[in-house]
Amino acid sequence: MTGRRQRPDMLPANPHSRPQRATGTDGRPRVRRKDYASIVAPATYVKARSLPRQTLRLWLEEVAESAQVGVVRTILDLGCGTGRFSGPLARRFVATVVGVDPSVAMLTQARREAPESVVFRRGSAERIPLKNGQADMVFMSQTWHHLRDAARAAREMRRVLAPDGLVCIRNSTIENLGSYLYMRFFPGARRSCRRRLPRREGIITVMNRGGFRLVGHRAVRQEFAPAPRAYLRKIRQKATSDLAELSDKEFALGFARLARHCQSRDPDRAVFERMDLFTFRKRQGSNGTRSLSSVGVGCRGR
Repeated sequence: MTGRRQRPDMLPANPHSRPQRATGTDGRPRVRRKDYASIVAPATYVKARSLPRQTLRLWLEEVAESAQVGVVRTILDLGCGTGRFSGPLARRFVATVVGVDPSVAMLTQARREAPESVVFRRGSAERIPLKNGQADMVFMSQTWHHLRDAARAAREMRRVLAPDGLVCIRNSTIENLGSYLYMRFFPGARRSCRRRLPRREGIITVMNRGGFRLVGHRAVRQEFAPAPRAYLRKIRQKATSDLAELSDKEFALGFARLARHCQSRDPDRAVFERMDLFTFRKRQGSNGTRSLSSVGVGCRGR
């Protein structure tokens, strides 16, 4: 990945994409991130979705190990939200990070603590505001299930990536749903996630068809909260789209059950959950595809 490229914050938006219907890979409606930002305030999102320092370090190292790249000059943090990964990615890879999100409110929050090596632009995965070949890596965290058109997003990622560029996707999947403690106590949230979350093979199929090959997959066990009390404080914020859509009564009933459960746990025991990390490389020409079974599922973390 050589050659000098323009500063990403000076690049015009891609003029060729037209708005698409809000559907996922299976044709069902998806909750878009801009809708999500309208029901979860950015400041609330920051409080509830912040990760322990060691968990953030874990993900940065997982991405670095999975990517196996040399020099990375520009990283696209696609669906960056409040930018919780944007600054850390810039520091870890000593790179310029371009954070892209459709929500003005989320981007305003993100700019408050961003280092100079991070720039933010309003845009969507289906219409990425970068020129062809401008990014060495695309990073997506908890964005896939908010995509309006996953197939179009895959094509856009391929367009903005340099030759041999990489995509790292950190996302919840149906296969890991059972690892989320709160799901046991909020049946409405569980039903919502079963409708919206992707399956692993679904992500891989879309990316393969979009011009990528799978080079790695891991189910990473991450610490979400250092103790049950801290976990309850996060859940109380209703900062996930599945919880935010519950009625006040349904949320109160579920939270009371969760609180009783947390009172019975070791007060010093951290709360863990699993999340998938997929790594794809931009395919040159038509070199065939790889399935999840051909790569294997790795489980990482403590």
